Amino acid sequence: MRNHFRKSKAGQGGPNTGVLIGLIGLLIIIYILFLPAETRQELLTENTTNTTTGTEKTYALLLDEQPGKLEPSSIYDKYSDGHSISDVFIKVTRNAAVLKNINPFYVKNNIFGSSSKSVTFDIPNVDTTDNALLSFATSSHSGRLIIKLNGQEIYNSEVSSYNPNPIELPKELLANNTNTLEFSVSSPGIAFWRENSYDLLDIKITGYVTDLSMQSSKSSFDIASFERNNVEKYMLSFYVDCASTTTGKMSVEINDRNVAEFVPDCGSPLAFDLAPSYFVSGENDIAFSADAGRYSIQQIKIVPSFKDIQYPTYYFNIKNEEFIKIINETLKARMKIRFADSSHKEFNFRINNIIKRVDISNFEYTYEFPKEDLLQGNNALKIEPINTLEISELKVEYFNP
Repeated sequence: MRNHFRKSKAGQGGPNTGVLIGLIGLLIIIYILFLPAETRQELLTENTTNTTTGTEKTYALLLDEQPGKLEPSSIYDKYSDGHSISDVFIKVTRNAAVLKNINPFYVKNNIFGSSSKSVTFDIPNVDTTDNALLSFATSSHSGRLIIKLNGQEIYNSEVSSYNPNPIELPKELLANNTNTLEFSVSSPGIAFWRENSYDLLDIKITGYVTDLSMQSSKSSFDIASFERNNVEKYMLSFYVDCASTTTGKMSVEINDRNVAEFVPDCGSPLAFDLAPSYFVSGENDIAFSADAGRYSIQQIKIVPSFKDIQYPTYYFNIKNEEFIKIINETLKARMKIRFADSSHKEFNFRINNIIKRVDISNFEYTYEFPKEDLLQGNNALKIEPINTLEISELKVEYFNP
């Protein structure tokens, strides 16, 4: 009876155990189905990799970079000729000019009263007007002639000749645009029966006027961003031909910043080194100006001197344990490059200063490093383009052979 009871209990437990195992399996399947797609894929991939003989498996990522755009050193040839600027002509002329002709007039002062005369004249630019003079003749004169410029007395004296010396009009008293001269005669004083008077004719105001309308000349030129970002310095050179015996100080501005001042050695070439900070990517302006003389400025050139292109060096470390596996060929390392497009590409890469040449037209390039190329510890990798490269991804990783 006791043995039969035990067998019956065991027989009853068998089906229950199967149901339980089936239920657990069903729950696992449901759990996997409700996992996010990426997690589910990773789980299934890991299981496949671990169980499939000969399937390649990434062991570790040693380097992960995004180099971006790499230009070859030959690109400098495109910019090495620099920028040629058209010839320019500048001049500053200083000419004598009549600023005002004044009709004859008569001024007097006697016991019965006095008469005076006011005359206005224009000076458009006091800064460019020099040596302004008042000249006149007098057919009859008595007493002292009094002259005021813009309310300030500049002359108070008896004229003793038909053509007196010209009277200077002080520059500090002159104003831009309208100026006023007042003419009057001194009182006869106690000789009340007398009359002081002046009969003035041939009255004119003269001066030297400097014409600055062609004092400067501005030209424009464009600088590419690659040139501006890689230039070490610029050299400005030109030749000055003087068109007059008068010479003055010349100046050069780049983008409204003064970069050079000099008195030209007419007939000789001139050159100046300029810092890149004076220039910008895109449109730039160069202006020549002078304070006197006439000049033809020829053979104007702005030539860049470039820095040596420095391509980045990437480092990855191989530890002792992995290095032994590489030597025994149970572990390998490879480089993977992903490009932005599938255009033709030529480049060299250096692994620990061992040069490899590549010529492809693909989106990707993979290279398995021979064990002889690798070092225990730090390894150096550098890519040197022969034509322009756009590298979106650069990786070095271990893999099981």
